[in-house]
Amino acid sequence: MQKSLQRDKFGVATEGMQRECYNRLVSMKNKENARIIADYLIAYKSETDTTDWTRAINCLNIIRFTEGVNKSLKAITRDDIQQYFNRLRKPEDDDSKHKWKGTWNLLRIRGPIVLLFLFLFLSLLLLWLSEASLQFFSFVSYRYFFSKGN
Repeated sequence: MQKSLQRDKFGVATEGMQRECYNRLVSMKNKENARIIADYLIAYKSETDTTDWTRAINCLNIIRFTEGVNKSLKAITRDDIQQYFNRLRKPEDDDSKHKWKGTWNLLRIRGPIVLLFLFLFLSLLLLWLSEASLQFFSFVSYRYFFSKGN
């Protein structure tokens, strides 16, 4: 049952994209990362007006990144991200026209990886705020309830 729900989520997240996106998402070793990416893709689709092709490219770049870092997205550090981007650099002999810089800048500055971490950060922040507010209001209502009897 759980597996079919995940596959449905992956199907919704990759709807309209190349089949490769769905297959790569389903076959990811780290299922938590796959779920986070699917949630991001669903939110990205509903909040932006981008083509399926752009979403597919973003999806594949994010999957490549998570597989390259080989860690949970929630545990990735700034150093992990820097190391990944440094591996994209090519020596002068391999790329005399510096074409790698366009890819590097696209992924690093305006790319899907930055947006994914912004999404993840805001999701975790909202979760923390909702838990903190529940604890606060529970404390306040507890104090209010017991102060009435005194």
